[in-house]
Amino acid sequence: MRPALVAALLAACTTETTPVSDCEGTGPATLSLGEDTTTFVPFEDGDDVPIELSGRYGIWVGLWTTGVDTTDSATLFLRYSLDDDPETTDAGASIQLECVDGGRGVYTVFAPMADELQTADAIATVDGSTLHLTGTIADATGDTATAEVDLTLSTAKVR
Repeated sequence: MRPALVAALLAACTTETTPVSDCEGTGPATLSLGEDTTTFVPFEDGDDVPIELSGRYGIWVGLWTTGVDTTDSATLFLRYSLDDDPETTDAGASIQLECVDGGRGVYTVFAPMADELQTADAIATVDGSTLHLTGTIADATGDTATAEVDLTLSTAKVR
C-alpha cells in the first residue's frame, strides 16, 4: 500500500474509549475512619468512642474512601491494640463499598473487641483506655490506602 493511503485509512479509524467513572476510583486512594457513614465525622486522635454490644462487645467504624474502585469488592483490614499492649486484634474481610457523592466509597463495620473482653466485667476494665486503630483498604486494581487514629474507649453507653 502507498503511504498516503495507509495514513488516510489510519486517520479514518477511531478508537472508542470508555470514560472512567468516579465510582471506578479516580485519583489517589484515601481512607478515613469515622463515626458512621450517613453523617460521617472523621475520628480524630483522642475522640471518645462508645463500646457497644451487638452480639459481642466492640465499636462501629464508618469508612469513607476516595480513589478506590467501588465497582468491585475490596479487602478491608482493621488492626487495633489497647494502651501500650503490643498484642493486636486483627480483622479482615472482603467488602463491597457503596458508591455515593461523586465516587466516594462508604461502608460501616462492627469491630469486635478481643475474646477475653467479651464479658461485662472484662469490658468495664477498658473504660478510658486508648484504642490504637489502623485501617487498610485495597481494591481489586491494587490501589491501597491506610488510616490510623488513637481513640479513647468509653463504656458509659454500653447497650
